[in-house]
Amino acid sequence: MNLAYDELSDFGGVSTIGGGLNWSPIQRLSLGVDYSDAGKAPTMQQLNDPTVSTPNTPVFDFRTGETVEVAYVTGGAPNLSAENARSLKLSANWQPYSARDLRFNLAYTRTDTDDQIASFPTITPALEAALPERFQRDSDGTLLSIDARPLNFSRREQQDVQW
Repeated sequence: MNLAYDELSDFGGVSTIGGGLNWSPIQRLSLGVDYSDAGKAPTMQQLNDPTVSTPNTPVFDFRTGETVEVAYVTGGAPNLSAENARSLKLSANWQPYSARDLRFNLAYTRTDTDDQIASFPTITPALEAALPERFQRDSDGTLLSIDARPLNFSRREQQDVQW
């Protein structure tokens, strides 16, 4: 079992809790389960980097099909939330022969992350539809600026099987 709490001066507190269990019901077979629930604060750069607007940055505008020059805004995003990742791993290890070093391993991992902190993704029409406040256009529809500062994604789910 493990438990941790970090208090960060410019952000607040984040905690981690986790644990694992290994069991060998018969010789040469072991089963395992591990769980963690971990908070992760944004980095100082993600929170506090100065906001910089770079004019005349060429960007392909998917709406018009043309490359346009925009004001591209980068820097920190002071309103970022901490991300929280819950991870469950189930594993099995079997050694069928004691005289040979042959092992079979199987592991399944599922990770669910809320408020994942991420860099601004590749610009697509779906991204602009999802985050219209990050794209500024004039009355003719010409793209004027893009706010590409880091953001929190609502939820991310990932599943892996390894063998």
